Amino acid sequence: IKRKEHSFGSGFFINNSHVVTAFHVIESSYNTDTVSYKIEIKKGDTRITKVEIKGWDSLTDIALLEIEEEQVDISIDFLSMTGNSQTLQQGDEIYCLAHHSGFTSTLTKGIVSATERHAPEVGTWIQIDANITPGASGGMAIGNDRKIYGMIVAGLLYEDINFIIPSNLILSVIDRLTKGEQIRRPWIGALLEETGDNDKPLRIADLFPTSPLHMYGVKKGYRIVE
Repeated sequence: IKRKEHSFGSGFFINNSHVVTAFHVIESSYNTDTVSYKIEIKKGDTRITKVEIKGWDSLTDIALLEIEEEQVDISIDFLSMTGNSQTLQQGDEIYCLAHHSGFTSTLTKGIVSATERHAPEVGTWIQIDANITPGASGGMAIGNDRKIYGMIVAGLLYEDINFIIPSNLILSVIDRLTKGEQIRRPWIGALLEETGDNDKPLRIADLFPTSPLHMYGVKKGYRIVE
């Protein structure tokens, strides 16, 4: 039995029994061969210790945690709190509320740097320049209208180049997770080079270490011709 190290991050309630966070926040304490795990949620001065993992989508880095309803007394209409991420424009102000570097409920401010930044195999993320530090993953990205437009997921530390998962993608994933569906996606673990020429075979720019293509002898630089 191998004991995992603990990690911490952020998250937000979507109702009185479910919390959304980034999958990589809980991944270190849970995976398919985990015998047991313990997750604790801190809400203000309240510590919630009875927490279960309802489901996750590792590709989009979204996880849903479930608690007993009587543990919190809140009333949330998450849909009314969520903005349409497709309406964001470059230059719009954005606020990040999260657990930055261990400082609970810290708010930072920035702008939308790019609305469609390519994310491998996921689609696109929203790039922002609001300051984000370790522990902020899973936190909220909020617009001037106080609606949630995304979830903090990645960035370059102290470079003000950070990324959030668009709210529209979050809604589509948690709709399935709250229904108890487990999301499984096909994955070949390859990054393909975009040539702009539809008649030219795609070139494999890189392979993830866990790519199933390794067992077939596929290497970086190979071209897919058929």
